[in-house]
Amino acid sequence: MGNSNPSSLLVSAVNAVCSSAMGLKRSKKEPFPCLLLAVTREKKTYDVKPVPGDSYEMALVAARQQVLQSYGELSLYVIVSEGTVTRDGAISDAMIIEACQVGQGVRFNLTRKFTPPGLLSKARAEEKLTLVGVEPERNRAAD
Repeated sequence: MGNSNPSSLLVSAVNAVCSSAMGLKRSKKEPFPCLLLAVTREKKTYDVKPVPGDSYEMALVAARQQVLQSYGELSLYVIVSEGTVTRDGAISDAMIIEACQVGQGVRFNLTRKFTPPGLLSKARAEEKLTLVGVEPERNRAAD
Protein backbone atom coordinates (compact mmCIF):
# COMPACT_ATOMS: atom_id res chain seq x y z
CA MET A 1 0.00 0.00 0.00
CA GLY A 2 1.03 3.64 -0.42
CA ASN A 3 1.71 6.29 2.18
CA SER A 4 0.02 5.67 5.53
CA ASN A 5 -0.75 9.38 6.10
CA PRO A 6 -3.10 11.55 4.05
CA SER A 7 -1.51 14.27 1.89
CA SER A 8 -2.05 17.95 2.67
CA LEU A 9 -4.29 18.14 -0.43
CA LEU A 10 -6.49 15.33 0.88
CA VAL A 11 -6.63 16.90 4.36
CA SER A 12 -7.71 20.21 2.77
CA ALA A 13 -10.49 18.40 0.89
CA VAL A 14 -11.59 16.69 4.13
CA ASN A 15 -11.65 20.07 5.90
CA ALA A 16 -13.85 21.55 3.14
CA VAL A 17 -16.42 18.75 3.39
CA CYS A 18 -16.41 18.86 7.22
CA SER A 19 -17.05 22.60 7.08
CA SER A 20 -20.00 22.02 4.73
CA ALA A 21 -21.36 19.34 7.07
CA MET A 22 -21.27 21.69 10.04
CA GLY A 23 -23.11 24.31 8.00
CA LEU A 24 -25.87 21.77 7.34
CA LYS A 25 -26.17 20.50 10.91
CA ARG A 26 -29.37 22.12 12.19
CA SER A 27 -30.23 20.13 15.31
CA LYS A 28 -28.87 17.49 17.66
CA LYS A 29 -31.59 15.00 16.69
CA GLU A 30 -31.46 15.34 12.91
CA PRO A 31 -28.24 14.21 11.17
CA PHE A 32 -26.65 16.21 8.39
CA PRO A 33 -26.95 14.48 5.00
CA CYS A 34 -24.24 12.10 3.83
CA LEU A 35 -21.88 14.28 1.76
CA LEU A 36 -19.65 13.46 -1.19
CA LEU A 37 -16.83 15.52 -2.65
CA ALA A 38 -15.43 14.11 -5.89
CA VAL A 39 -12.63 15.86 -7.81
CA THR A 40 -12.26 14.84 -11.45
CA ARG A 41 -8.86 14.46 -13.14
CA GLU A 42 -9.70 16.28 -16.36
CA LYS A 43 -11.65 19.29 -15.23
CA LYS A 44 -10.28 19.60 -11.69
CA THR A 45 -13.79 20.57 -10.71
CA TYR A 46 -15.50 19.58 -7.52
CA ASP A 47 -18.69 20.03 -5.66
CA VAL A 48 -19.78 18.96 -2.20
CA LYS A 49 -23.08 17.17 -2.79
CA PRO A 50 -25.59 15.64 -0.39
CA VAL A 51 -26.31 12.02 -1.31
CA PRO A 52 -29.95 10.97 -0.91
CA GLY A 53 -31.07 7.58 0.32
CA ASP A 54 -34.08 5.92 1.94
CA SER A 55 -32.01 5.65 5.12
CA TYR A 56 -28.72 7.06 6.29
CA GLU A 57 -27.04 3.71 5.62
CA MET A 58 -28.43 3.60 2.09
CA ALA A 59 -27.15 7.13 1.44
CA LEU A 60 -23.68 5.97 2.43
CA VAL A 61 -23.96 2.97 0.08
CA ALA A 62 -25.15 5.32 -2.70
CA ALA A 63 -22.16 7.65 -2.14
CA ARG A 64 -19.74 4.73 -2.41
CA GLN A 65 -21.53 3.54 -5.54
CA GLN A 66 -21.18 6.99 -7.12
CA VAL A 67 -17.45 6.87 -6.40
CA LEU A 68 -17.12 3.43 -8.00
CA GLN A 69 -19.09 4.48 -11.10
CA SER A 70 -16.77 7.41 -11.85
CA TYR A 71 -13.57 6.00 -10.32
CA GLY A 72 -11.45 6.24 -13.48
CA GLU A 73 -12.23 9.95 -13.79
CA LEU A 74 -11.44 10.89 -10.17
CA SER A 75 -8.28 12.33 -8.67
CA LEU A 76 -9.70 12.27 -5.13
CA TYR A 77 -12.89 11.77 -3.18
CA VAL A 78 -14.18 12.34 0.35
CA ILE A 79 -17.34 10.85 1.88
CA VAL A 80 -18.53 12.28 5.20
CA SER A 81 -21.37 10.86 7.28
CA GLU A 82 -22.56 11.43 10.83
CA GLY A 83 -21.96 8.94 13.61
CA THR A 84 -20.49 8.58 17.07
CA VAL A 85 -17.11 7.61 18.50
CA THR A 86 -16.22 6.29 21.92
CA ARG A 87 -12.99 7.50 23.48
CA ASP A 88 -12.01 6.77 27.06
CA GLY A 89 -15.54 5.48 27.70
CA ALA A 90 -17.20 8.72 26.52
CA ILE A 91 -19.50 8.74 23.49
CA SER A 92 -19.16 11.79 21.23
CA ASP A 93 -20.85 12.99 18.05
CA ALA A 94 -18.45 12.65 15.14
CA MET A 95 -18.04 12.89 11.42
CA ILE A 96 -17.08 9.53 9.92
CA ILE A 97 -14.83 10.14 6.92
CA GLU A 98 -13.58 8.04 4.02
CA ALA A 99 -10.97 9.86 1.94
CA CYS A 100 -8.82 8.75 -0.98
CA GLN A 101 -6.38 10.31 -3.41
CA VAL A 102 -6.94 7.98 -6.36
CA GLY A 103 -3.84 6.15 -7.55
CA GLN A 104 -2.03 6.27 -4.20
CA GLY A 105 -3.08 2.72 -3.32
CA VAL A 106 -4.78 3.54 0.00
CA ARG A 107 -7.92 5.09 1.40
CA PHE A 108 -8.15 6.60 4.83
CA ASN A 109 -10.83 6.16 7.47
CA LEU A 110 -10.88 9.19 9.74
CA THR A 111 -13.07 10.75 12.40
CA ARG A 112 -13.55 14.31 13.59
CA LYS A 113 -15.55 15.00 16.72
CA PHE A 114 -18.03 17.87 16.73
CA THR A 115 -20.34 19.71 19.08
CA PRO A 116 -23.95 19.77 17.84
CA PRO A 117 -25.77 23.09 17.61
CA GLY A 118 -27.31 24.48 20.75
CA LEU A 119 -30.05 26.98 21.38
CA LEU A 120 -27.75 29.93 20.64
CA SER A 121 -24.80 28.25 18.93
CA LYS A 122 -23.96 26.57 15.64
CA ALA A 123 -22.42 23.12 15.24
CA ARG A 124 -18.67 23.22 15.72
CA ALA A 125 -16.06 20.69 14.57
CA GLU A 126 -12.84 20.00 16.42
CA GLU A 127 -9.63 20.76 14.54
CA LYS A 128 -8.20 17.31 15.24
CA LEU A 129 -8.64 14.58 12.64
CA THR A 130 -8.16 11.07 13.99
CA LEU A 131 -6.85 8.39 11.66
CA VAL A 132 -8.86 5.24 12.41
CA GLY A 133 -7.52 3.00 9.68
CA VAL A 134 -5.87 2.65 6.30
CA GLU A 135 -7.30 0.24 3.72
CA PRO A 136 -6.54 -0.64 0.11
CA GLU A 137 -7.91 1.84 -2.39
CA ARG A 138 -11.37 1.06 -3.78
CA ASN A 139 -11.64 0.41 -7.50
CA ARG A 140 -14.08 -1.03 -9.97
CA ALA A 141 -12.85 -4.58 -9.47
CA ALA A 142 -13.00 -4.54 -5.67
CA ASP A 143 -15.77 -3.90 -3.14
